[in-house]
Amino acid sequence: MGDPDNNQVLYSFRCNNAATIFENGGNEMLAEEYGQFSLARDQWLPDWDVTLSISTADFPKTSKVKKNMSEEEQEAVRTSNETIRNER
Repeated sequence: MGDPDNNQVLYSFRCNNAATIFENGGNEMLAEEYGQFSLARDQWLPDWDVTLSISTADFPKTSKVKKNMSEEEQEAVRTSNETIRNER
């Protein structure tokens, strides 16, 4: 079901030799490449080497295809929805 009021996705991962990577600039690389997704280290999920947060609040919404639409309107909505899904 999920939580419809929650507008973020947490992406956590482990990597080989994480401690060595962080000692050699890993934190700086994360800040440079993924700064808009970064969380404070105390917010990272336990047992994971990195946790990023992706906000879904500004994701574009898809539209419903309605039965009373013409074939052309339905196809336009489907095409628009496909574009939106690809952008997400």
